Amino acid sequence: MYEINAPAVFAHETVMSNPTYRSRVERVVAALQEPREIVTYKDDDLPDLIQTRGLLKNRVVMGTLPEVQDPILLFNTFRFESRESIRERAKALEARGLKPGQLSNPLLGTGAFHWFDANLSTDKSKDDKVCRPCWRIHLEQGCLHRCKYCSLGGLLVSMVNIEDYCKHLGEIIERHPWQTTYLLDDDADPPGLEPEMGTLGYLIEYFGTLKDRYLIIHTKTWNTEWMRTLKHNGNTIIVWSVSGPTQSRLIEPKAGTTEQRIEAARIAQEAGYQIRYKFKPIIPVRTWREDAAKTVDLIFQKTKPDVISLCCFMWMEVDDMKRRLASVLDLLDPEYLKAA
Repeated sequence: MYEINAPAVFAHETVMSNPTYRSRVERVVAALQEPREIVTYKDDDLPDLIQTRGLLKNRVVMGTLPEVQDPILLFNTFRFESRESIRERAKALEARGLKPGQLSNPLLGTGAFHWFDANLSTDKSKDDKVCRPCWRIHLEQGCLHRCKYCSLGGLLVSMVNIEDYCKHLGEIIERHPWQTTYLLDDDADPPGLEPEMGTLGYLIEYFGTLKDRYLIIHTKTWNTEWMRTLKHNGNTIIVWSVSGPTQSRLIEPKAGTTEQRIEAARIAQEAGYQIRYKFKPIIPVRTWREDAAKTVDLIFQKTKPDVISLCCFMWMEVDDMKRRLASVLDLLDPEYLKAA
C-alpha cells in the first residue's frame, strides 16, 4: 500500500456492520503512517460531513493549492437499488443545503457501472471523440498521486462490497456478450490501497474465472509486487500512463516516477499480465524530446508491451491549463505556450 497520512477516515454504517467489509477498512487504517479513528457515518450525516467537516474542501485542482495533503479516506458500499430510490435519497439530502454536484455517485453508494454512449445518437459530444460505446466499471473515486493538473485529490472514496459487486457485474457481462474488455475507474488509480483493502485482487481473480473477458486497469502506479500471486489467468491487462522524468517527478509528484512505473510493469509482465503503455497526458515540458526518448528506451530495455499509445494534455482551454500548472509553468516549452 502507498504511504498515506490521511487527515480523517470515515466508513459507512453498512461497512462497519459487516465483518468482512470492516476488516478491509481496518487493514488499510492499520497501514497508515499515523493512527486514525474510523468514524462511522450514516447517509443522513453527509450534509454535516460536507458542510462542517470539510469532506470536499480539498477536492479542487491540486496545482492551485498552496499545500497538498493526502486525501481523506471514505469507505462505502454500493447499494444496487432502483434509480427512483437513489433520486429520492439524493433529493432529501440536497434539500438540506447541499450544492449541485456535491453528492457524487460514490457518496450515494451508486455508480458501480456506467453506460458510456460514445458516438451514439444520444452522445451530445459525439463529434469530439473517437471512443467506442461500452460499459465502464468503478470501485473508487479520488487519487493519491497529487498530479498538479488533477482535481481528484482531497477525498478518496473506496467501495468495499466486492462480492456483491461481482455478482451484479456478472449480470452485465452476460447481457452484453459483445463487450469483451472492461475499463476500471477512469476517475481513480486502483492499486493505491492494495493489497490491504483486497478489492482489486478479488476483481482480478474474478475476471480470471471468465472466458474471453478482460479487465483493464489504467494506472500510474509503482505498486504491483503484490499482484504476482493472483490467479489472473491472463485476463487482466494493465495500462501504464507513462511520462518522462521531468513530468513524472515535478508535475505528478506522488505517482510512480518514470523508472518506477516501468519497473512495476516489468514485475507485472513477469507475473504473466499483459502490459501496455500510454503517454498520457503529454505535457510539453522544455525537455520533452529527451525525456520521451529516454522513456521509450527504458520501456524496451525492461519490458515487451503489445501496445504503446499517445494522448495529449486535453480536457481544458490553455488558460485553464496555465492556472493548473502555474507553479511549474517555467517547465513548459515556450514555443508551445506561444502557439497555444
